[in-house]
Amino acid sequence: MYASLPLPGGGIGTQQGTTLINPLPNVRRRGGDVLALDEQVFPAARAQSAVPGAPLSPAAQIGAIATKLKLAEGRYANLHKRNQLTEETLLALDREMKEELRAVTAQLMEVRKHVVEINAKVDAIMGELSGVARRHELGVVERYLDLWEPVQFVTRDEAKRIIRDALAAPKEDVRS
Repeated sequence: MYASLPLPGGGIGTQQGTTLINPLPNVRRRGGDVLALDEQVFPAARAQSAVPGAPLSPAAQIGAIATKLKLAEGRYANLHKRNQLTEETLLALDREMKEELRAVTAQLMEVRKHVVEINAKVDAIMGELSGVARRHELGVVERYLDLWEPVQFVTRDEAKRIIRDALAAPKEDVRS
């Protein structure tokens, strides 16, 4: 059984959404928003509070205040536990985020390193391509080759063989 407090605007104040251990085993609800004490704690308070509209005795008032204080302490303890759990969760999330950030930073540095290597290779290729002949220049060389027809040129070995053959042959054959 859980204890409840009368609120200033009427109604009963309870903590919703949480399961509380009953911090006040001697307090029980009675008749809406009236707090009653067990006879074991304050037997005189029960006799005086049974009359509707009658003022409570000092012992009953102290008991009611003690009850409210114990309820407030219980709620404070529950809030403290929730706060502690929230802080632990946030610290764990913070650690995870820092680890992920380190991993992403390491990957980013690796990507930057690869980009620098690729840029160096592209620059080297561009340097080599600057020394290569362009299509227009190759067209000019092709026209000269077609004009000269180097396939019909004689090699040194062929020229020496022709000269030897000409010297070895009779002179009459050469004139004709």
